[in-house]
Amino acid sequence: MAKWSRRRLAVCVLGLCFLTLVTLCYLLYQAIALLAHILTLPGALLLLCLLLLGVARKALEALVFPGALKLWRRSIESRFCEEMATQLLMRVKDVRNVLEVLIEGNREEANSRPFLHPQRTASHAKKAIAGLIRTYGELRESREITKDQTILLVGLEALQSCLQNTHLQVASSDSLASLWDWLERSDGPQAYLAGYQNTQEAGNALEACKGLETRLYRSCGRRSPLGKLNRWLQDTTLGHISQMRIELIASYRAEQMWVEAADHVRLDCIWMPAVIRSTEAPTMLFCNPNGGFYEFANYQSEWLDFYTRAGVNVVLWNYRGYGRTKGRPTPTKLKQDGLAIAEYLKKVKGVERLGVHGESMGGMVAAHIARHIAVDFLFADRTFCSLDAVARFGFGAVAYRLFRLLSCWNSDTANDYMHAPCYKLVSSDPSDTMITDFASLKTGIALRLLSPSASLLSPSSHILTLTDSLAFFDSLSRFTKIVYYFNKRDGERSPRSIGTVIQGLSQISRQSNYHMLGPDTDAVLEDDVMLGTIYRLFGVAGEMDAGGKPLTGVCPAAGKAGKEGLQALHIWLVVLDKWGSYSVSQGELGDPKQLSIQKCRSTILGLTSICEESQHLANPFLQQLFSHTLQITHFLSKVLAYLEAANPEIPAGRCTPSTDAELSIPKATDDFIKAGYLLPVACGHSGPLSAQERAVLELHLSRVQFRK
Repeated sequence: MAKWSRRRLAVCVLGLCFLTLVTLCYLLYQAIALLAHILTLPGALLLLCLLLLGVARKALEALVFPGALKLWRRSIESRFCEEMATQLLMRVKDVRNVLEVLIEGNREEANSRPFLHPQRTASHAKKAIAGLIRTYGELRESREITKDQTILLVGLEALQSCLQNTHLQVASSDSLASLWDWLERSDGPQAYLAGYQNTQEAGNALEACKGLETRLYRSCGRRSPLGKLNRWLQDTTLGHISQMRIELIASYRAEQMWVEAADHVRLDCIWMPAVIRSTEAPTMLFCNPNGGFYEFANYQSEWLDFYTRAGVNVVLWNYRGYGRTKGRPTPTKLKQDGLAIAEYLKKVKGVERLGVHGESMGGMVAAHIARHIAVDFLFADRTFCSLDAVARFGFGAVAYRLFRLLSCWNSDTANDYMHAPCYKLVSSDPSDTMITDFASLKTGIALRLLSPSASLLSPSSHILTLTDSLAFFDSLSRFTKIVYYFNKRDGERSPRSIGTVIQGLSQISRQSNYHMLGPDTDAVLEDDVMLGTIYRLFGVAGEMDAGGKPLTGVCPAAGKAGKEGLQALHIWLVVLDKWGSYSVSQGELGDPKQLSIQKCRSTILGLTSICEESQHLANPFLQQLFSHTLQITHFLSKVLAYLEAANPEIPAGRCTPSTDAELSIPKATDDFIKAGYLLPVACGHSGPLSAQERAVLELHLSRVQFRK
């Protein structure tokens, strides 16, 4: 019956949507007919086109800046509401359990009355309840409290009052203690209810708990589809942006700031002092990722604790249109707002050492600030070279053309970054699915260093000729597909784990049409020597990287051969030339240019040695793999010759990568001044950095005296 009701509900909703669409189309037709009567048909069509263009631009603005939409903020608040209601419900149940034990024990004879120890969970419950009462009390005083929050506050205050009026007899003592105070002492003495009156108060507290549970269950329990929709749209019991702001200020002893922008829009900012306060502490201006609100930074970002615990003050702010900041967001406006805040910090707050950290969309703002205002440190964290590149390589050619047609925004992050006269650091994850490696700031800077007119859309030859690049990619693609094919077959037959060797090649398996199956395939797959040789070859080839992206990752990044495959290899070579090689996961923190030459030499030597050692194996699969491997080493030799010629100060011969605890400073060339440092990461677009990646960042902060 329930399923049938849901089906009827779904049919009714779809029917209502269809009728609404038909009605809108009819009204649009009537409007066009009326305009045609007044303005003639061509004029009506022109006006309609302008109207559609305006709607399309509004839609683009909503897609690029979703945080300006109330529904986006509501979706975040709704998730927090459900999670926080679930946690508070558990805390209230802990208090109810204590009350039930006390009431049940009081019904026994006095000489057999059980004593009760304070429970640690009940202690946590008291802290949660007291914290919410304090937060909602401040909201009530400032008249920002919502109706749902008022209902919850009344229930919490009623429970607190009942617990304060319930007194316990402490064991081995004649003194009485209120149940509210006793709950806080998780390691306190045993106690029991003192008298009939306290039993009544405990019963009232129990009823208050049950009432709170019923109210909280509406925010986190199972509901009908319409009930979930109503809860998503209207439930502000917990997780509301005003509550999160009060809690953030209380947790970090923060200071609210309002900064006036150039067009008199007031920007909502907050100053978070370092854990150890000092007048000499540096300050980091953090620019949020797209769709982020500073009120939720305590739960959604790792950077707040990272900087404050390192002795750095942090300034957070909401973009215009986000939270309490009014206005409509555009890239130009956000950049101007960032400049206004940086100037405010220097002139009004007296900040002497200022850094800017921009994550994702915030990297565009941070780079612009660092270019036009004297700052000491710039961290462009997993950001893009331009929004045009994100549209082209993230959503396709059609989306790129529509973006260029509908917007005239200036979002050239690479240009601002390269002209910023300060200590610069850019991070990038080659496997980022939100901002692809093609659209990353790292790639944009490398191409600009190659040539100011270099374009992501029209790769040219670099290091290798166009013919050599095509041949190199063909050999690399076939090499990768062979390795993955045998790994897939081996995985079906044995439990051996080689995930670390072939990580990231699942896309190749779905797209590969390269098969080398013969009558002796099953016998071949049983040859562990052959499989070991294949995995050794792939492992050695994967140690060669360009800016953190392994050589074996070029094929998965392109997805197919042809123009995109050549483009992937071209960008890999450009990044290798301009950024060098990195291996943060292994603690290699030396000069990236020197490391690239060392890795190239060791890769050529390793691949050649394996081929020579295994030449006696007459297996036809291995022979084809050796042929592709030797082709790869041939082209890597050309790459090595170019790198050695471009860096003559690096001695020839094989040597070991540096593992010093300090960063070595590359030669202060013009390219290095523009590019700064690169921090390859492997945490995705919005994931937290690993401990070793954070350690490298701390080294950079130490060099600019942002961390002791």
